[in-house]
Amino acid sequence: MHQQQVLEVQVTDAGQIYKAAYYVEFGVIHASILGSVVVLPASGQDAAGLVRAILTERILERAVRLRNSSAWQQRSAL
Repeated sequence: MHQQQVLEVQVTDAGQIYKAAYYVEFGVIHASILGSVVVLPASGQDAAGLVRAILTERILERAVRLRNSSAWQQRSAL
């Protein structure tokens, strides 16, 4: 699997659109996801689906971190 073009996927969460760019070269997916570079084997799978899944996971992790941070700040103020 060898691609020459950069592709993009997007996920919408709470009205916010998040995008990730990626390309596949010699069976390896190179993706830019929320400011981080992720490199993983394509292994014949749907590259767009894998990148979208990682983007979704990162969005959810960020939301949990923000929620926990807010809860911690509220407890500390007591």
